Amino acid sequence: MSCDIKIFMCAHKQFDVIPAFTTVIQGGAALNSPLEGAISDAGKSGSISEKNPDYCELTVQYYAWKNENADYYGFCHYRRFLSFDESISKPYLVFGQKLSKKFLDRIKDEISVRKFIESCDVVVPKPEDMGCDVATQYSLAPGCTKDDFLLFRKLIEDEFPFLSEAAEEYFSQSKQYFCNMFVMKKDIFFDYCEKLFHLLELFDKIKSPGGKIRGDRVDGFLAERFLGVYVLFLRKNGKSIREVARLDVGCSFKKRMLYKLFPPESNIRFKLKKINNDQSHLEEINQKESNNGKG
Repeated sequence: MSCDIKIFMCAHKQFDVIPAFTTVIQGGAALNSPLEGAISDAGKSGSISEKNPDYCELTVQYYAWKNENADYYGFCHYRRFLSFDESISKPYLVFGQKLSKKFLDRIKDEISVRKFIESCDVVVPKPEDMGCDVATQYSLAPGCTKDDFLLFRKLIEDEFPFLSEAAEEYFSQSKQYFCNMFVMKKDIFFDYCEKLFHLLELFDKIKSPGGKIRGDRVDGFLAERFLGVYVLFLRKNGKSIREVARLDVGCSFKKRMLYKLFPPESNIRFKLKKINNDQSHLEEINQKESNNGKG
């Protein structure tokens, strides 16, 4: 018997592509006008739709966890999709306003997508090498503070000590899983959600006021890091993990040219990331000094 596969696409703007097995969910529906062709993430059996500014696509994941029944749960974005093709060596491919026919046909082919998903426990996007460890990369990104990261890391270790080894290993290396995109078997997905949303609830209760330094979407960013820890833990415990390239649609001409000139994981790209990280760190320091001066 075939498994019941449900992939949920988070959208807050008009969408064009709907992959196989995909239902379109409006993220943050409780805060916005209805989006045509999408159902609301304010589900009847549980919702955190109003937290969308901080939780991003996690409000859609929460909706699926509390309101949908399936054998496999998957998540993508209205402009980001999983390729279901391990032969692509790069972590992601970028496109303009339209996805190429080759990949459009691939992600809409229910037979091949089903075969791919049912062959494993978890599907995730290929990790991106950021050229520095996870902790450093997070704390230097605009709006993401070192204190927030350290607090979240401590919560993982305190609440789920058996994840400590995976957290230490994942946070100390340079490759990361981004975008909160994946497909998981039901039991794994439910376990992941129970842990993730418990951690975020605790984090929200005890985090220090961030003022202008803390940006929006912090909870969503922290979830990206927890996904990496959880996937590593699953791999260490014998679960079957398959990694595929991400397909990014609607990318600007600038992004497509940068991708072409400086491919992911190239040495030049590492140097550009370091410059960007250093600049972000400098801006953070200047912001803190400015705030202290106002005091």
